[in-house]
Amino acid sequence: MRFIKDYFHFNKRQERGVLVLAIIIVILMVINHYTPQWSMRSPESLQENQVFIEELKLKSYEELKRKNAKKAAEFKNENVNIVLNINKVFDPNTITMEELIKIGLPKYVAHNVNKYRLKGGRFNKSSDIEKIYGLNHHLSEQLIPWIRIPKPKRERKAIIAHNLDNKEDAKIESPRKLLRLGINSSDSMTLLKVKGIGPYYAGAIVDYRNRLGGYHQLEQLMELYQMDSLKFSVISRELYLDSLPLKKIAINTADFKTILSHPYINYETTKYLVNKRKKLGKYAALYQLKDEKYISTTQWNKILPYIHLD
Repeated sequence: MRFIKDYFHFNKRQERGVLVLAIIIVILMVINHYTPQWSMRSPESLQENQVFIEELKLKSYEELKRKNAKKAAEFKNENVNIVLNINKVFDPNTITMEELIKIGLPKYVAHNVNKYRLKGGRFNKSSDIEKIYGLNHHLSEQLIPWIRIPKPKRERKAIIAHNLDNKEDAKIESPRKLLRLGINSSDSMTLLKVKGIGPYYAGAIVDYRNRLGGYHQLEQLMELYQMDSLKFSVISRELYLDSLPLKKIAINTADFKTILSHPYINYETTKYLVNKRKKLGKYAALYQLKDEKYISTTQWNKILPYIHLD
């Protein structure tokens, strides 16, 4: 008994140590019990749980909405630097996906055009191309001037019947004397006298002539927006190619913007011409410009009449 009593006997210093230790243990137990409630308060009822879940959903939705808006903005602005290499008119209802990719259209946009047609969609006018998902304004602006959509068979029959009626009426009228106007020297007011040329085409012919630097072939009129072989055959009877000197680009001194402004020279071709000029110092002969990798034979033949060395 004495042994046990001696074992549990503490001096003053030990008693104070035991007391401090007991107090620390109690404090730790209290902190351990209350800390979870302080750090993260759980909803106290089913209703609070539901409100909590709805708040999480709303936050997730707002975050997703912001991400989608950012993605849409990026998607809208992408491809703004793409310059399409189009050199002939086309019908968006029949052009192949491979041909669309070949002119420089992104693959996913060409795929969307094809998908739209497979689902029964049809382009009835040139501006309908803007319906295609992924085709931004920059690309559609380049495509629309080259789009030609043949009229439906029923409508063509109605036009033919109308033209026949007009021919019958024309027989009654006195015959009109044909004009002969030079395509490079006539202004828009003079061109209005030609049968088949209205205000739009009169302005378009002069505007395109200025952009080209002059026509060197009458057939270049076929490159005008919505010009077809039937209309060309009508107006060309009263037009001829007058031999005024073409306005040519001085390829050794012209700046990037001047070269790019020509209808036959796209962005990639301009970049190639300017970079090669820097490398050579200057072009010694026009044949140095030609490179099948950057300029096709067709494009080269169109460009050649409009460039010269200094």
